[in-house]
Amino acid sequence: MGDEQRLTLWLPGLELGPFEVTSPRSTSYNCIAWALGNAETWWDPDEYADEAYWPEDVARDVGIETLKSVFSGAGFTECSRGDLEEGLEKIALYAVGAEFTHVARQLASGRWTSKLGEDCDIEHDMDALVSPPGRSNAWRYGEVVAFMQRPRTESSA
Repeated sequence: MGDEQRLTLWLPGLELGPFEVTSPRSTSYNCIAWALGNAETWWDPDEYADEAYWPEDVARDVGIETLKSVFSGAGFTECSRGDLEEGLEKIALYAVGAEFTHVARQLASGRWTSKLGEDCDIEHDMDALVSPPGRSNAWRYGEVVAFMQRPRTESSA
């Protein structure tokens, strides 16, 4: 089974639009790191997570407000929408209830990029990670609950 077929079983919303696998699997980094442009560090609020990083001044919980604090510390501010805007780098925060589950980063093209846990990176439509109604909740990232932005740099293009 190829990566694309395997991923659509886990994330049925990927069937609704084009997506592309852009890296092999890796346990070196996760979606938080990837959204920050880092492919070398696993970020995790669990203080018992081996070799994981978490900012000392941010609460160690999985609340969406905690995730907003992480990105605020990296220069992001909350914004109202995920539309492409020239000069701005945006992220979409996903949650189930009040708990964060995922973060995706908008590319300069307007598409989105995600690191899927210990799996691969993909380029996708923003809503592709939200399972369609009536489908399995396995690997479901929930809904997009917030957007944040910061000035785009050449390295984030």
